[in-house]
Amino acid sequence: MAAGDTKESLGPLGDEQLQAEIRNRRKLVEQQERADWRLITDGADGRRVLRWILDQCHLHTPSFALDSHVMALREGERNVGLMVMAQVERMAPDGWKLLMLETMNDAISKRRAAEVAALEEDTEDGDT
Repeated sequence: MAAGDTKESLGPLGDEQLQAEIRNRRKLVEQQERADWRLITDGADGRRVLRWILDQCHLHTPSFALDSHVMALREGERNVGLMVMAQVERMAPDGWKLLMLETMNDAISKRRAAEVAALEEDTEDGDT
């Protein structure tokens, strides 16, 4: 083919109409994916499920273990969590921000509850 031949400039598929159709389908798939992730992150129940999944993936805890098989398993779970996290961040950034805010609030609430329980235990120990 000559350097100016249009077949060569259209890429490996060669058909401009076919390439346009592929671009349109990719765009539709991405729009559907965004809508799917927004559906999950728009509701409190969906965000709760995502938080549970991400907790199971050990994103906020070390994956180290003396047993190399256990550590490999944890790293695999962590990798899945990182992929889910990246997808939510990319497809539903507002939902991701809300998910992180709720996660921090949950952690603060749990910490406060533990502090109150410790204070109550100290008070009970002092009474005996």
